Formats: sequence, structure tokens, C-alpha cells
Amino acid sequence: MTNLMEMSASLKKGAFNLIVADLKRIPKAKGLKIVAGVFGGIFLFYFVVMAIVHFSTGGGVSTEGIEMAILMPLGMLMPIMLVIMISMVTSDDYAFNTIRNKIIAGNSRTKIFFSFFVVNLIMFFGTFLPLTIVLVPAAGIVFGFTGMGNILARLGLSIPVFVSVVAFATFVSTALKSRAGGVVINLVIQQALPAILMLIAFVVILMFPDFNANFWINALLTNPFSLITAVLSPSSDITIMLIQMFHMAGGGGNVEPNIYVLVPIVSTVFIGASLGFGFLKFNFTDFK
Repeated sequence: MTNLMEMSASLKKGAFNLIVADLKRIPKAKGLKIVAGVFGGIFLFYFVVMAIVHFSTGGGVSTEGIEMAILMPLGMLMPIMLVIMISMVTSDDYAFNTIRNKIIAGNSRTKIFFSFFVVNLIMFFGTFLPLTIVLVPAAGIVFGFTGMGNILARLGLSIPVFVSVVAFATFVSTALKSRAGGVVINLVIQQALPAILMLIAFVVILMFPDFNANFWINALLTNPFSLITAVLSPSSDITIMLIQMFHMAGGGGNVEPNIYVLVPIVSTVFIGASLGFGFLKFNFTDFK
């Protein structure tokens, strides 16, 4: 019993040390500082432009302005920033043979892979939370706090979706080993997967217009990249677009994607699948 407890403590200690070591390297990475600075500048520029436009048109309380100032930049820029930062951190471990050294030092591949995910997760919260803390009160001051409860609910709902993006980016980055390849493949999949699912659903609606509309509309959102749009699009633009698409195909009725049901289910499935396939690929990779 004592030996089992000692082994368990050693495993936790080793995993913790790996995470701490990787986190210490992040502030020293000049590339990450440049990426964070560029995206931070884009967020700031976008918000200033929104504020100028708002005040030039009379100011006052604007729920739409709050959504545009908070949800739109997070939904559009956060996934791209995450992919770039995760690919940079992971590729550095391959480039400098850090992974091989970790294995030689006696760390298991399980600890190494999942420490990657934890570090990437911490990196996400380290960017998402400060941005939210700054954007929410700033948007409230400029546009008013009316409807802020709904904004906060949607921000909270976006967290498991972003975690699934982190898991997927970790899988792709560890599988490809290349910084450029990880960024490109992740971004291509972000754009291609929702488009492919939309095309499939559109064809199915054309062929079977009497089928349940909600089923096919929800089917479009069964991936984290579409869910980000659904959760963070101002004024539910994704819902309007899907309704228009369904009517164009000859369908009808009230179509509303139930994101409050889809988000936890889809996010959990994608996190599990991404980490599972990622670990299997990582476990059989030859580190020379």
C-alpha cells in the first residue's frame, strides 16, 4: 500500500514538474510575445474603432454594440491566436529535442503529452480571462451594461468550446511536429470542417425537405469551430443564416439550434477524441 502511494505521489510530482518547466519557458519565447502583442493590438484597434463609430452616431445604450465589441473579436481572433501559440510552443519542443530529453530523463509519454495539453490550457485561460476582464467593463462603459448578463452567459458557454479547440490544436501540433504545418492545418480545418458539414446538410435538406429541420441545423454545429460562431456571433447571426439556408432549400417552420444542449455534448466528445487520437499518435512516434 505504501509503495502504491509513493508511486502515485511520484507520478504527480513528475507531471507537475513538466508543466512548471514548460510554463517557465513561455515568457522567454520572443515569438509568443510578438503574437500576443499583434493580437492584443488588433483587439484594441477594433474596440477603439467600435467606440468611435458608436459615439459618432449619437452614443447611448447599445446592446448590439456590446455584442460586437466583446463577442465578435473573441469569436474571430481567439481560435486563430490559440492555434498559432500552441503550434509555436509544441514545435519548439521538437526543434530542440526537448521531448527526447524528457523521455531519457524517465518521464512517460503519457505525462509528456498531457502536460502539453495542460500547458496549452493554462495559456488559453491566461489570454481569455485578461481579455474578458478588460473588454467587459470597457464595453459596458462605452455601450452601457444593458444585456450584459446574456453576454456573460455566452462567454461562459464558449469556454468548453475553446477547450475543445485547445485539445484539437494540441493533437494536430504534436502529430505534425512542424510549427508552420500545425498552424496551416489547424486553420484549414477550422474553415473547412464547418463548410463541409454545411454542404452535406444543405444537400440532405434538398433531397429530404420533409425531414426534421432542427436535426439538420443542429448537425451543422457538431464541431467546435461552428459552435464558436453559434455561441459568440452577435445577434445570433449564425441562426439567421441557417434559417435562410433552410428556407432556400424548400424547408420551412421554426428553426433554432439548441446550443445550450449541443455545447457540452460536442465539446466533451471533441476533447476526448482529440486527446485520445493525439495520445495514440504521440505514443507511437519515434523521437530520434
